[in-house]
Amino acid sequence: MHITPYQATRAPSTGAPIAGTPKAGTEPFTMDVMRSPMPAALDSLGAHVTSAPIGSTAEDSIPAASDSAASDSAASDTGSDDLKEAFQDFVGQTFFGEMIKSFRTTQQPSKYFHGGRAEEIFQGQFDQVLTEKLSDASAEKISDPMYELFMLKRSS
Repeated sequence: MHITPYQATRAPSTGAPIAGTPKAGTEPFTMDVMRSPMPAALDSLGAHVTSAPIGSTAEDSIPAASDSAASDSAASDTGSDDLKEAFQDFVGQTFFGEMIKSFRTTQQPSKYFHGGRAEEIFQGQFDQVLTEKLSDASAEKISDPMYELFMLKRSS
């Protein structure tokens, strides 16, 4: 069975246009890929996300060699900053995550303030967000001395 582009944009039973289909003579669909929250360090390694029209080839979305050379020089400038930020996130989230986890195991649910099954289900997500916020607020006090020692060992 072969379906023509006209048939693909019409409802089978009524022949009415399907909502969201392009009109004749308009631009082709494009697919925008949302950028995930990945560290900038991965971006400097070449993890580029672009949007391209459907049906285009992979060669159409590959950046030119001159673009990568310019990004390599900029990446070397910000490489240590990205590494420091990643180090800070790792140390802070590990420390605060373990602290909150041990806090949860020592506390018994309150008789009057316990959220029931919903609290149990979403407690892990809440703890993760709380860990990220605590890490952003004060992890540099813990991670900066550790980062300095790490860089001393790495440079020698």
